[in-house]
Amino acid sequence: MMRDQVRAGPGSGQVEALDDEGTTLLRALRPRGPVHLALNTRSAPEATIIEVAGELDVLTASKLGAAIDHVVRRHDGEVILDLRETSFVDSAGLHVLLTAQRRLSRQQRALTVVCDPGPVERAIARARLLDALGVVSFLEHGAVQTPGA
Repeated sequence: MMRDQVRAGPGSGQVEALDDEGTTLLRALRPRGPVHLALNTRSAPEATIIEVAGELDVLTASKLGAAIDHVVRRHDGEVILDLRETSFVDSAGLHVLLTAQRRLSRQQRALTVVCDPGPVERAIARARLLDALGVVSFLEHGAVQTPGA
């Protein structure tokens, strides 16, 4: 009888699934290496843009949540989250995005998430949040369209 084990490396964000003999069956839920998240906030005429670069996961989601909270409290208008430089998102990151959308919606404000096709857009699509989060893609000349259009 085979009993699988799951273990997490300390602070690594890596998870391994092992069989009875200790053979690795599955590795790496997130990219290897140190966790990286950089945020840059800038104001545009009718919106505040938060550029997110790196990994948006359980270790970094609170940092983005605090930045969104700051913008919601101190700025008016739409909030745009630019995730084009984001390489990874997990359920904690999606939770922060959905919480921001709900909060802004209650204030009759809009949230737009800018995301190129790739792993982040696929994670949002698999969670069925493309429409709820207002996900769009920037094209060559700055035009905006919905993913897959």
